Amino acid sequence: MKSIKKLFGLLLAAAALTFAFVACSDDDDDDDNVVATFVTPEFEDSDGETGKYTITFYDDKTYVVHYDAHEEDDGFTTYWNMTAEKGKYEGAPAKDGDVKTTATSKIDDSAETEAAAVALVEAAAEKGSKSFTFTNKHFPLKDIDASDQKTETKTITDGKVEIDEDKDGNAVYATRK
Repeated sequence: MKSIKKLFGLLLAAAALTFAFVACSDDDDDDDNVVATFVTPEFEDSDGETGKYTITFYDDKTYVVHYDAHEEDDGFTTYWNMTAEKGKYEGAPAKDGDVKTTATSKIDDSAETEAAAVALVEAAAEKGSKSFTFTNKHFPLKDIDASDQKTETKTITDGKVEIDEDKDGNAVYATRK
């Protein structure tokens, strides 16, 4: 299904941007272990999918990227609510400056997982459902081999960091909460 292929593009973009740091919910902001949380505004990508990222850094020098999105296609809505990536970081995300991130796990985007996801959406539509929600149950995190891990440097300026592009090619910034 068209929606599933879009998911992989967005999630791969999130992984490639590797500034994926998040909490799975806003409640995590009350956690004493949270150093900083960044959130993008909801934006539409070039495929028509609307979503946002929440990125949370923890005091043990780890981060999580959470992806929350939806897309409607011919009256059927596909939702994504999952952790897209986890990793480690260097730097001080609570302050402006450079932060280096290294993804250590990301969603399993294998052909087998994609085929299973398409089958789930098709089955839901055949049963008359108007929507389906994907979570990490459907797209589990997969460890990245240490030899394949890449470190990226992102610069936080005025509490904002660029992490994606919208449908028009404009930069999308996550803002520190």
